[in-house]
Amino acid sequence: MKKADQKFVCNFCNRSFAKETTMARHMCAKKNRWLRRDDRDVKIAYYAFDRFCSKALKTKKEKTYREFCDSSLWGAFVRFGKFFIDNNCVCRYEFYVDWLIKYAVPVDDWNKEQIYLKYLNDYVKVETPDQAVTRTIKLMETWAVETGNDWRKFFDLLSVPMALQMVKWHKLSPWVLFLSDGGKRLLERFSPEQQQLLSSYVDIPYWLKKFQIEKNDVDYFMKLFEKYAL
Repeated sequence: MKKADQKFVCNFCNRSFAKETTMARHMCAKKNRWLRRDDRDVKIAYYAFDRFCSKALKTKKEKTYREFCDSSLWGAFVRFGKFFIDNNCVCRYEFYVDWLIKYAVPVDDWNKEQIYLKYLNDYVKVETPDQAVTRTIKLMETWAVETGNDWRKFFDLLSVPMALQMVKWHKLSPWVLFLSDGGKRLLERFSPEQQQLLSSYVDIPYWLKKFQIEKNDVDYFMKLFEKYAL
């Protein structure tokens, strides 16, 4: 082949170019997908895609990343990965993916807030008290760094609207909100309308019953909260 007739072909879209340098600069959608393979949202998306193919579509072989790049489901799964990261979701994405598959949630809905919150309401009821309290303490420490305040002043300085958002996304656990003195002081600042919102985010009767059953854990954490003046 004459050099003038030589063509350079993109391995992703099969478009041909006269010059290798032009092909190297070329950026098609699938090439861009390939180059994003180390992005965190894309890694979550690829895991979810492979898991979905295995469990929902019953494929026997593990899907390659190149197959993910070629899939029409790329966008939906990447939106899911981005949703998970942007919202700093409190659960492990592996568990959430399995739940979505188990209940046959359409892939296009995997990034919907209402679906995730429905899952969370189940998740927080089976996680251990240690996990729930640790997550909330980390939240308080992050708040302290961002605001420059003592983390133990969290409940006294936190606005009620912000607290409601934290409760809604289960970043502020009922174990801390209902059992610590600081949490109780925060609840006293809720208006009747805000109390109604709280009830829509948290199954309060469930938690009150749970605290009655798990008295040893309740006593342990109440003493811990008192020790640290929460």
